[in-house]
Amino acid sequence: MNGSFTEIAGQVRSKGFVSISNFLSRENILLAEKILIHKKLKGKESSFPIFANQYLIKLLRMDFGRIKKSLILKKIAQNLQLETIAENFFDNTAELHMIDSYYSEKSNEDIASWHNDLGLRETDSKETFYNVSSSTIENKKNKVSSRGIKFFIYMTDVQSENGALAVIPFSNQIVKAVTQLILEKKIELRPYWGLKDLRDLVSEIKIKNLLSEKLGQNVVDKFLINSSFINEEPKDSQNYDLEMNKGGVVIFDELCVHRGSAPKKNSRIVLRYLYRKK
Repeated sequence: MNGSFTEIAGQVRSKGFVSISNFLSRENILLAEKILIHKKLKGKESSFPIFANQYLIKLLRMDFGRIKKSLILKKIAQNLQLETIAENFFDNTAELHMIDSYYSEKSNEDIASWHNDLGLRETDSKETFYNVSSSTIENKKNKVSSRGIKFFIYMTDVQSENGALAVIPFSNQIVKAVTQLILEKKIELRPYWGLKDLRDLVSEIKIKNLLSEKLGQNVVDKFLINSSFINEEPKDSQNYDLEMNKGGVVIFDELCVHRGSAPKKNSRIVLRYLYRKK
């Protein structure tokens, strides 16, 4: 593994992400492949139980195979010390909240458009948004889970314009500051999940000045420059694509602005772990 846990977590906290080649050993790649091969037959997402009630449901359904697979995937996470990275990221105890595999068929359509995972969407409940954002930003306990840190471990090679994840550096700082200003009632709540909406919001003089006070003008200006492609054709950029070989990982803050490119050459399989602050 490249870098210490504190260095990795520090990069994710500051820049929003870190990518590491050869994160998964050859032995663990082969082990995970046997578990995830069902992906091609059962749709896009396939989750694995991690909590006691989820294991109970699998037991009642006599789905012993899924329980065994979950325990193996948990062991892989333990060997990789994902929880330690997450705890360094949060500077707090962390908890595993999700293990799943994500399969994307070969396609000319992007897997996911440019977005952040915290911002409000047109279809979102404002009450849910406030619960999630206050849980994430202010560490308030409620029934809605906070946003956290994700580990995308690639089970297939990805390249630019072929399934690569792209992340705009330091955009997590922008999303966090915008959300803080909304919670402080200094700016009005409106959709900013999509990059175009977020950039339009940040570009407003009043909001830009408030963000500059929090983050420094350089951070805000850099985000506006880095995201300017969204106002041009084809409204995309390959400048931030993270090309990875099988076994590599992208670790990222869910607050950063990211996009999954179209898997134009071959299908893509990703093993995903999500940790949240405990």
